[in-house]
Amino acid sequence: MTRVLAACALLALAACQNPLLELLPNDPSPDAEICRREALNDPNVRRIRESNVYDNTSQQFIVRRELREALPRAYDNCMLRRGAVPAGGVERVRRTDW
Repeated sequence: MTRVLAACALLALAACQNPLLELLPNDPSPDAEICRREALNDPNVRRIRESNVYDNTSQQFIVRRELREALPRAYDNCMLRRGAVPAGGVERVRRTDW
């Protein structure tokens, strides 16, 4: 019985994948996994995610745009701190769609 419950819990977790992870690279390295978690818990990203704009469509677009910029920035900063990527280079291409 406990195995069935554990399997159901794992399936439920897989179904509830965070859509914000689509904004981050799908790198399987341990550094990338740590930085994805750190980026989702970044204070600036959490502040943007917690903004209450459910009734205002124009504000929702602004919040989405801010998330598209803040989340990769937090991820890149973490990867630089951990030494997983070299400093410098070109700026990431900014997406225009959600």
